[in-house]
Amino acid sequence: MREWLRKKLDNFWEKYIYYSRQYYLVFLLLYLVLTGLGVYFALKLQVESDIIRTVSGLESYQKYESIKKDLGGLSYLAVMLELKTSSGQVDGNITGLINSGDIFLEALEKDEYVWANTTSAFYQIPGNNLEKYSLLYMATYDLRDILNQLKNHRDYSTMGDLMVSLLEKKSVIPHFIENIIHSYQGRNRIYPYLVNDNATRMVVLIKPSFPGSDYSAAFDYIRRIKNIEKNELLKDDVSITYGGNFYMEFQNLVTLRKDIWKTVIVTVIALLAFTILFFQSLRIFFVVGLPLFSGMTFTFSVSYFLLEKISTIAAFLSAILLGLGIHYGIHLYVRFKEERTSGKGTSAALVASYSRLSLGIVFAAVIMGIAFFSVMTSQFRPYYEFGTIALLGVFFSVLSYFLFFPFLIFFTEKINPVSATFSPVQSKSTSHQWLWIFIAFSLNVLGVFSLYNQHFDNNFNNLGFHPRNSINDAKIEGIVSEEKNPPIVYSFTDQDSLKKFHAKMEKSPSAHKGKSLSILRLMPDNMEEKLPLVQEISALIRQAMAGVKINSQEYFSLQYAAWFADYSTFTMDLLPEKSRRLFFTPEGSSGGGQYFYYLYPGHPEMGMADFFQEFREVCLRREKNGRCAENIKGASKGIILADILSMTEKDYRHALAFLAAGIILALAIFLRNFAGYILVLAPLVSGIFSWFGITWVLYLTTGLPEFSFNYISILGFPVLAGIGIDNGIHLFRKGQEIGFNKLNSIFKETGTAIFLSNSTVFIAFLSLSFSAHAGLRSLGIMTALGIVIIYLSFRYLFAASSLLFYLKNWLREN
Repeated sequence: MREWLRKKLDNFWEKYIYYSRQYYLVFLLLYLVLTGLGVYFALKLQVESDIIRTVSGLESYQKYESIKKDLGGLSYLAVMLELKTSSGQVDGNITGLINSGDIFLEALEKDEYVWANTTSAFYQIPGNNLEKYSLLYMATYDLRDILNQLKNHRDYSTMGDLMVSLLEKKSVIPHFIENIIHSYQGRNRIYPYLVNDNATRMVVLIKPSFPGSDYSAAFDYIRRIKNIEKNELLKDDVSITYGGNFYMEFQNLVTLRKDIWKTVIVTVIALLAFTILFFQSLRIFFVVGLPLFSGMTFTFSVSYFLLEKISTIAAFLSAILLGLGIHYGIHLYVRFKEERTSGKGTSAALVASYSRLSLGIVFAAVIMGIAFFSVMTSQFRPYYEFGTIALLGVFFSVLSYFLFFPFLIFFTEKINPVSATFSPVQSKSTSHQWLWIFIAFSLNVLGVFSLYNQHFDNNFNNLGFHPRNSINDAKIEGIVSEEKNPPIVYSFTDQDSLKKFHAKMEKSPSAHKGKSLSILRLMPDNMEEKLPLVQEISALIRQAMAGVKINSQEYFSLQYAAWFADYSTFTMDLLPEKSRRLFFTPEGSSGGGQYFYYLYPGHPEMGMADFFQEFREVCLRREKNGRCAENIKGASKGIILADILSMTEKDYRHALAFLAAGIILALAIFLRNFAGYILVLAPLVSGIFSWFGITWVLYLTTGLPEFSFNYISILGFPVLAGIGIDNGIHLFRKGQEIGFNKLNSIFKETGTAIFLSNSTVFIAFLSLSFSAHAGLRSLGIMTALGIVIIYLSFRYLFAASSLLFYLKNWLREN
């Protein structure tokens, strides 16, 4: 059967290579047309920057979108205005800042797109009208103290002044209620505006109706605001900087998109430099690089028709596939040079190369395809996209090398004939075999032990972007500051339910719970106890007013003091609309009023996923049998991310089972003997366990998240499995061809191709280490480290394993 297949392959490749030589210009035209079409459609592929929008089917996502719509957005864009004098020095001028703020807000209203997508915009702190109710916002003991002092004060003419002086000492509410609402800097302000104490800078807070992670909308929104800056404010010599969570989310996406191009450029330069220096010829760029480029364009053009839009995780495959795809071409080119060095002509060398390698390349590609298909089985769309594009990349890379490599060889042969001085990597694989077996065994024991202690990082803070710490960020945060971690938002249809929930959360002993905010925080507490005290104060002041001359200075002073106590109740409607809008909407998604309660994580370093899992649902009332009778569900971007972690953990177990079954079945079809299993799987399994052990030790010693497993870095596992099987298949095929007793020859020839192909994949993943995203850095660094370990495992353990195969044949013959 094998002999028949060999003859068929030889016959096919002889004919194909003959036509490639005779009609290489036709093949060149075909290459240009197909690649041009590939580029055209590949550029249409869009990138979905917000990962949570890829899981729109989740209940947590739909609830989050509903609450976000009710609140009109959940993050702010902070625009800092700073006036400068002609000399360039900062000029403290509250009037100038207010004028610039007014001009800026007027310009926002004139832009129809910006204003239609803006929920609120302000620089003045709402809450001045609450100064009248300062007595209610005091602590009860302070209120009693004021009442007692007024009762003991017998001089009616000075009672008004006493009242005002006591208010100034004890009151905490005038102008500063927004500190409670937004958790801005918790200190008293000199001015009722969002300005610093020296009146040199002012912040305008803008709340867009969409998140900063919506790249296309945020890009257009910020671009228009910057146009307003140029057209309206530069004439007043105002410098403007941007900050806030909305701007931070947008800048993270800008950085991520730059990272994609940066990793691609770094990978291309590194691959070109490495291959050209190794082969000492520019020819490698044409015969290996051009088919690879064509394969990449086919991959992303087909992805456009299948997916139309991909996540940022999948977008980084543009760099990864360069390293994965090129290694098929390197195997062909190395074998072609070997055949040419042995004295064969170009056509004969190509026929020999394809005849000997095509089955191995196809089978290795099938194994790699199985690895990526296992990722496609995930319900998490970015995983599905990653597996789909990677699978397409492997297929089209192999197809491109089969289609275009021969004609490019003939085309470049006329320009730059092959040199006969090719020197592959020398091998000493048979030296110190027992030492290498001992090292591998020790690392495997460490790897098995680490499986029970392996750290899986589910802290979102460790897996995102490092926060920017620029001077302008510090200036903005000196005036306003938002919580960096997303809260859980709960909604209620009435105040009674909100009060029950508030009381429940106040009693919760959880270590993960942080501060909470709701409209109850804005309302005075203990009003039932305070209102009678206020009415007593009002009666005392009215009594004093009756004892002084009308229209006298003392009368006006008492009249002003009476203003602070002239009410009998306090309702939510008295709160400023801008403040109230954060916690209450008259028209909610359910058709009635909605009250909102914000709960923030208390200790992010303890694990954000634990916080969101604990408080995603809160039971208000239980039945006698312990079942929850009244359950309140929260909504948060963090809950969606926690669901993603749970989903990926479950899906990855299924994917690993599918991968293992697929590899075993494929190897059984291709190898057909137990010794072949040992030769291919023993170095792979040893390398995987060594990888687990080494990364575990590195994480323990450094504490760096780049050495921990997470929902992004775990994607490196199927890549390592595919690379390892690829190495084993090519070494096994070479051993079958020349004999497993000729280990040095195997590693001098095929070992060189494996070294080069593994190096290119290593370069591709190492380029991800330049990313600003910690999760992607961990994928790049851990997978690059794994490739090195897998290569060394095959280089030194394949020799020891092959002795079993050779011994079996020797025993059979004797």
